[in-house]
Amino acid sequence: MDIFYKYIQILAALITERPLLIIFDGHLSHLDNRTLKKARTEGIVILKLPAHTTDTLQPLDKTCFKSLKLLWDDIILDFQLKNQRKMTKIEFSEAMAKLIREMKVENILSGFSSTGIYPVDRTKYPIKRLNALKLKWYHELKAAQESAGPKTSSDSTSALPTTSSDNTNIENMLSAPSVQPCSSLSILIPTAPCTPLVTPASITPTSSGGSTASGMSFEEALLS
Repeated sequence: MDIFYKYIQILAALITERPLLIIFDGHLSHLDNRTLKKARTEGIVILKLPAHTTDTLQPLDKTCFKSLKLLWDDIILDFQLKNQRKMTKIEFSEAMAKLIREMKVENILSGFSSTGIYPVDRTKYPIKRLNALKLKWYHELKAAQESAGPKTSSDSTSALPTTSSDNTNIENMLSAPSVQPCSSLSILIPTAPCTPLVTPASITPTSSGGSTASGMSFEEALLS
């Protein structure tokens, strides 16, 4: 967590354009309350990839790791042939630095295009990976929304309950964080319109040291 927090600090200092989007694999070890507070303060949006999709949506997995693993094997083999012993921490750091220097910019850029993250291209994600029944529901819901057309302000107003208790609930909803987690339907296709899971405005510290996003615990928000 300390490493990811330092990364956020460095990224915020190097890139001044806002909002800034960070896409990551969603592992809980990357985030803590301190990191989320820093992201909110710096205007950084954190978006996690859906579970079990990193082999298709993670740019490093797609175009970088395979070649780096082969190169790392060569570095280790060469060291063992010359030294016949284990690496020291300093030697390991030097070997890793050499490995990182060999990472090509072209491969990194190719990773983003091959996953459809940038430029955005939903056809890069294979339909066969999706749950057929949920995909059917998604298309039916999308078709229903498109046929209904955009809602007007009068439609929205007329649909609101008018009892005092319901009005209280509405006021509570309006005072809650404005950003909600992505629903399971909205993330079926990665490039479908979908609100980021965690944004600077959606994190509220709790007395226990955790944080909530749209009324949920930090863990629930990340795993939803």
